Amino acid sequence: MYKTFATSFSGLYPFPTGFQPGRDLETLRNIILVASDQRGLTRWEILTKARQVARRITFPEFRTYAGDYYDGEDSECGRPVLTDDYAPVDTLLPYRNWTPRKP
Repeated sequence: MYKTFATSFSGLYPFPTGFQPGRDLETLRNIILVASDQRGLTRWEILTKARQVARRITFPEFRTYAGDYYDGEDSECGRPVLTDDYAPVDTLLPYRNWTPRKP
């Protein structure tokens, strides 16, 4: 999904929940993707922006999640970009003898 979103957004920032830089890189976890038109923000810039808006955010864990920013290597290089060109349900059409109406 990261690679797919990256085709549409110039700035894409992953925040693995509970991430600690330098530790447990292989641990399974949820990842929050934040898309922006600002490209190449550093960890310091993200944390600075988070501190600036933290007073207006009612989510108590906001600053903790901002610190979870992952700025390491992208391991998704060999993965395909997802498209809607094919849906697995399409394989069921021949079994029902159904064909779409022609315009």
